Amino acid sequence: MEKGLNVLEQQTLTMGHQVMGELLKAQWEIADQQQVESYRAQVGPETVKLDGYDQQRVASRLGILELRRQVCFNKSTRVHTMPGNKLLPEHRGVIITRGLQEWACLLPQDMSFATVQRLLSWQSQEPDVISTTEVRNLVKRHGQVIRTVETEEVERLEKGDLSQFQANLLTAAVPKRSAAWSSELNAAVEQVLVEAEPTPPEGVSQQDWRRVLQARLDERDCLTVEQLRRLGPEIQTNQTIVATDDILVRRPQRQCWLSLRVARVATQQGYRYLSGTGSLVLSQLYLLLLLCGGLSGWVTLLGDGANWIRGFFKQSLNQFQPKELLLDWYHLNHKCTNFASMICRSRQDKRDLLKQLRSSLW
Repeated sequence: MEKGLNVLEQQTLTMGHQVMGELLKAQWEIADQQQVESYRAQVGPETVKLDGYDQQRVASRLGILELRRQVCFNKSTRVHTMPGNKLLPEHRGVIITRGLQEWACLLPQDMSFATVQRLLSWQSQEPDVISTTEVRNLVKRHGQVIRTVETEEVERLEKGDLSQFQANLLTAAVPKRSAAWSSELNAAVEQVLVEAEPTPPEGVSQQDWRRVLQARLDERDCLTVEQLRRLGPEIQTNQTIVATDDILVRRPQRQCWLSLRVARVATQQGYRYLSGTGSLVLSQLYLLLLLCGGLSGWVTLLGDGANWIRGFFKQSLNQFQPKELLLDWYHLNHKCTNFASMICRSRQDKRDLLKQLRSSLW
């Protein structure tokens, strides 16, 4: 029975694809005939001679389809034309429908091109509906279209009045922070906080304790101990935090890499990611900062200290006040580790120095 059910499922899917493919062909026949009638009415029925059909191969989510196009011969101009071409995109050879192109461009974000090609063939019930090379080319062309649109948008915004626009940010959710100490210490922390000069109980680090005390000073209604153990850095009013980095993306050619610049812009209202190459992404980032807080907004730029980040901070953000450039924690910790290795004679001295440094810096 199980085998019979599996066979019925496969037969239904196969027949469903075939039926939908034939339905698409029938709809195309109607649309093509309408274009022919419109063309004959435009140039005169007696001037047009129907001269057979021409096949057009289309790769779609329903597989490979052969669409017939009516060929018309204009007796006056002695030229053959196919009116149905008005309904088709510009093409040379096989046409790939927009739906299949969207699948081919979205799926490579999570899997390899070869896997995408096999998945599309399986989904469309058509072996080799599209090649791996064509999937790669579609992604490249799609990226070029996006970059062209972004460039035009940046040029339009730079010439226009930014007061008419607002930053399109994703809604910021409350971050899920890990606990600084175990729940068993809650009672001990609560007891210490009522003292005149509280000191951190065993199991709570100095930097976490400083955040706890600062939170108690800032909040009129004291936070609960459960909330205090999950404190972390918060974005302040009128502050925009920008985290920047560059990523090396492997090119198809051996030992060739593409440097992709990425940035995350966050405010109290929301956040947005940017990515791109060259100066385009820096122009986008500059415009987004203007829309978020203006020249008077507080900008905190986080990065690894790369030359392009320092140059962007000094040149593009020179009119922003106040602003600050900070080395992110990962690279700061990495540099401290390297310097400690150069300074200290033993591993124990290195561990002691790093413990003191990290406690003061974090």
